[in-house]
Amino acid sequence: MNVPVVSMEGFNFNSRCGESILINSNLKDLVAKNKDDYISKVLSFANDLDKLKRTRKFIFDEVLKTNTFNSKEFASNFWKSILDTYSNHK
Repeated sequence: MNVPVVSMEGFNFNSRCGESILINSNLKDLVAKNKDDYISKVLSFANDLDKLKRTRKFIFDEVLKTNTFNSKEFASNFWKSILDTYSNHK
C-alpha cells in the first residue's frame, strides 16, 4: 500500500489496465506517455524524496476515497446500468 507505481500508456485493453487504475485513482501523473517519460518519472521519484513522500501520503490518505475503490458506488452504478440495458431491450 502507498507505493507509487508508474505505468505506461497502453495500446489495447490489457496494456491499459494500469493506466486506467491510476487515472481513476487521481494519480494520472504516474502515467508515462512513452519509455523516456517512464524513465523520467521514475528517476524523478528517486531523486526527489520529498515528492516520493508526498505521493505516498496522498496514496495512503486519499486513494481509497476515489471511485476506483468505492465498491458501493460501483455496485449501484453497475446495477443501474443493468436495469437501463434491460428496460431498453424490452
